[in-house]
Parts: sequence; structure tokens; C-alpha cells
Amino acid sequence: MKRFGILLALLFGLVFSLNAQSTLLLVKKKQSARTGRFIPGDQIKVITKGGRKQSGVLVQITPKSIYLDQGRMPLDSIKKIKKYNMGIIGNGATMSFGGILFAGIVVTNGLINNDSPIITGGEAAVAGGFVLGGAVLASFGVKSYRIDDRHYFEVIDFSKFAEPINPSP
Repeated sequence: MKRFGILLALLFGLVFSLNAQSTLLLVKKKQSARTGRFIPGDQIKVITKGGRKQSGVLVQITPKSIYLDQGRMPLDSIKKIKKYNMGIIGNGATMSFGGILFAGIVVTNGLINNDSPIITGGEAAVAGGFVLGGAVLASFGVKSYRIDDRHYFEVIDFSKFAEPINPSP
């Protein structure tokens, strides 16, 4: 058990040190502390000023552009950027599916037992609540940022702050 704890600590240290040495893209609002944060590995959708849409996984961030798994996108051509949190979206979809499954089970049970009505108002309300709640939860998984006169990009490169591997005397 002790070896497992040490292995787990080493693994977390490795993961966090690799993540800390990357770049960060911030969407900032002028005269506000609110920011949107993007890191490599995020699922995003970009809409350019010309209306072109491109979606995919954010692979690399440079001071002048971002690279998706489908190609390069200059920062000055971006009109709108969306970030997808697939965990929240997946939980919302699962909750909605549970509501649909519950309604299906209740209807099947009502048909087998020749119940009248097949589904009661309370059961329909529970099923509808789960479907609606899941849809609302899934909508929280999408963050949208419009780049205009009040919003701008800032790129932070953490490798500038790293200590050199072989410091000179």
C-alpha cells in the first residue's frame, strides 16, 4: 500500500509538472477581472471574422496563433471562441437519458399491467424533470467568448519562468 501511495504521488507530480510548463490562452475583458482560460487539450470551436467555423482539440498556443488538430488559426482572425467541458455535457446527457429511460420503463409497465392511465402526471413530471434538468446541466458545459473591442486575448508562456536545467555559474 505504501508503494502505491509513492507511485501515485510521483505520477501526480509528473502530470502537474508537464502541465505547468505549457502555455495558457486567456480571454480578458477590459476593466474586469473575469477571464476565460484555455489550455492545450481543451475541446473548442472557433468562428472567424469571415464566418468560417473550425472545431477540434486545442493542440498548441503561440503568441500569434492557436493550433487545432485540424490546422492553424491566427488569434487576430478569431471573432468567437467556445470551450466545451465534456464532463458536464456528458453528465447532462446521462441525466436526460435517465429521464427518457424512466418514462420508457413506466410506459412499458403500464402496458403490461393494462393500467389506466399508462403514465401518471407525477411520473411524467419526474421523467420530464430529469430530461429538462439534464438539458440545462449540459448547457452549462459550453462557455462562449466573443472577441470585440472590450475583450482581448493574452498568451502566457510558463516556460519563460522555468529554471534552466544546467544553470551557468
